[in-house]
Amino acid sequence: MLSDSLDTHNPRSTRVDLVFLTLLCGFTYLFGITDYGVASWHESIRLVTAIDMQDRGDWIVPTIGGSPYLSKPPMLYWTTIAIAEIAGQKV
Repeated sequence: MLSDSLDTHNPRSTRVDLVFLTLLCGFTYLFGITDYGVASWHESIRLVTAIDMQDRGDWIVPTIGGSPYLSKPPMLYWTTIAIAEIAGQKV
């Protein structure tokens, strides 16, 4: 009986472990995530770019102050803007 509970190939046990691990990581990493703020100038540039794109309503070309900023592909900025809009907020 003890060997049955230690079976690592039990799919139900694996699913329960994955759910538990996901919940633990979610609590650990997401609790208070907005309390810290921007950690580096790299993050601030990414946020300024996303803010500018959202304010201008132009999601195609990343811009800072109306000038193209082509340092990164726009997917990062699109994701940032999309999450903010889903939450009903500005970046």
